[in-house]
Amino acid sequence: MHRFKELPQEEQEKIIEFGRKYNETTISFYTELFKEFQKDAVGQPYYRAYLNIVKNTARLMRELGSKDAVSASIIFEYLLWNGYLSKDRQLIYCESGRINNLAVSGADIMRGKSVCLNNAEMLTRVLDEMGLDATLIGCRVVPPKNAKREYTPPIKREVIKEKHGLLHRMIGYPITKAIGNHAVTLCGVGNAYCISDPTSLAFASITDFQKATYIGMAGLDMELKPQLMFALNEGNKKECVETMIKTALLTDRQPLNLEKVKFLYEGIVEGVDRQKHLLDDFHDSNREDIDVVCKTLKSKKF
Repeated sequence: MHRFKELPQEEQEKIIEFGRKYNETTISFYTELFKEFQKDAVGQPYYRAYLNIVKNTARLMRELGSKDAVSASIIFEYLLWNGYLSKDRQLIYCESGRINNLAVSGADIMRGKSVCLNNAEMLTRVLDEMGLDATLIGCRVVPPKNAKREYTPPIKREVIKEKHGLLHRMIGYPITKAIGNHAVTLCGVGNAYCISDPTSLAFASITDFQKATYIGMAGLDMELKPQLMFALNEGNKKECVETMIKTALLTDRQPLNLEKVKFLYEGIVEGVDRQKHLLDDFHDSNREDIDVVCKTLKSKKF
């Protein structure tokens, strides 16, 4: 598979122009809808409470010594899957039972149930609050039968796998093929970019304009689907995503490899484990806002 930078300049420009036109013709409707969602959400108790939790999470990251997107992502995963962002100190990956308010997707985490969109949306907000480059992005991931994970981070997840009927699969397949079946966070690491997947406890390297490869998961790639996800980023980060992907493709430096990922997970998790008193205080300080989210969050879907 070629790298973007190895293409002739003319081919690079064609790809970027295609992406730009595709964005303009497909996301305007969704973007306008999202703006309406934001209007409805701003001022609501759950919206203010959720943003407070995001700010407090960013503050905790800094208190724990995080200054970059990779370490912040790992700390976020630790908080997420150990229930420090949820009402009953428990989070379950589960498609059913969520409110799914697209203006504040991450707020479902406070209720103890989430999927990839909830997790990636909140991580993106936290990194934004820390002043780091980050944007929500969609992708399509189809794990091959022979895919093997070479490294499993020391963070436990609880996952409920739900079976879907034939009708769900027939309707869902063409939709996910077009706009993706997974959500992740595209983030800056020094002068380069990578993808953080807080749901899978993984990072990925961007290898093509519409492709990224998971680090430490042989044979598992993601097909990037940034277009419709622009609408779910506050401020509509269309140009930001395009610039970030171009930068990632044109640089010779990949910010992460498997050994570095292992080193960072092991060191950061061990360090955070020693700060349980800070995490307990963090959860206690957010309890009132978490309760507000749980009591007032209302559904808002396309």
